[in-house]
Amino acid sequence: MRCLLCGAQSPLVVRSWEAATIVGEWRAQFAIDLPTQWEWLDSVELFGCTVCGLEYFSPELAGAENLYGELAATGSYYETGRWEHYLALGDIGVNDRVLEIGCGSGAFLGLLQDRCQREILGVELNSAAVQSGQGAGLPIRKVAIEKLVCGEAESFDVVCGFQVLEHVPNPRHFLDTCCRLLRPGGRLILAMPNMKGFLHWYDDILNRPPHHITRWPRRVVDWLPTHFPVQLIRMEYQPLGQSHAWVYQDIASRSVPDILKLRRIARCVVGVALRQGAVRRLLPGHSVYIVFRRLDRDQ
Repeated sequence: MRCLLCGAQSPLVVRSWEAATIVGEWRAQFAIDLPTQWEWLDSVELFGCTVCGLEYFSPELAGAENLYGELAATGSYYETGRWEHYLALGDIGVNDRVLEIGCGSGAFLGLLQDRCQREILGVELNSAAVQSGQGAGLPIRKVAIEKLVCGEAESFDVVCGFQVLEHVPNPRHFLDTCCRLLRPGGRLILAMPNMKGFLHWYDDILNRPPHHITRWPRRVVDWLPTHFPVQLIRMEYQPLGQSHAWVYQDIASRSVPDILKLRRIARCVVGVALRQGAVRRLLPGHSVYIVFRRLDRDQ
């Protein structure tokens, strides 16, 4: 196995899942049948790179376009008003030329448009999301960034990717293309799942293939400037949101012995505490927000 990011060999096996279990979970939770190649698999393994720290799955079964279309049909997949969206608004000047990669139906582009951003563009590969965003008057194109860079190299002040990088089967090529799209001095803004938060303990079906292909611990973020022409200038962790409080409640109650109703009592106590915003702000939530500055290639 070679690392999907740095190419190093001899990774560590972090964890393994039976493929049949994953197929059954998708069918039970989302009523989605995974492609037939899943039926031929025995297991899916999570590897950890000993060089850059990236965690990546094998086999590399990235979700196809129809998978995201089916998830979007559940009604809650493309969130609006994300925490990272509002942070990004503060890091983007109104005269910046902005590209959002994997923009979905355009929730963030809509925020930029509402504040009269000078020039914005979103790219997305989910046809249904593109059609929805275009119908709302948003500048969204269905195009791969590899084709976009041919005519748009070094033409953007800001390139954003919110909850995108963990889906990409070739993250090295993705990040290199993002850098090529940015002007020197431009900003690469990323948001991804926080592996120091509840996802570290909670085995979320969406944090495995075919939805997520990689996981990004802090160590990888620190490694990126050693290979790409970027400088880390900001990193911020999302506080626990109300919508994910139940996960912490479940994790905490599992650690209590299931005798004399102690687990039920612990669950209630934790639930009451997590209803307080002050308590939730002390706990790490779902996402991490990262801003890099693009350097000149010779820096």
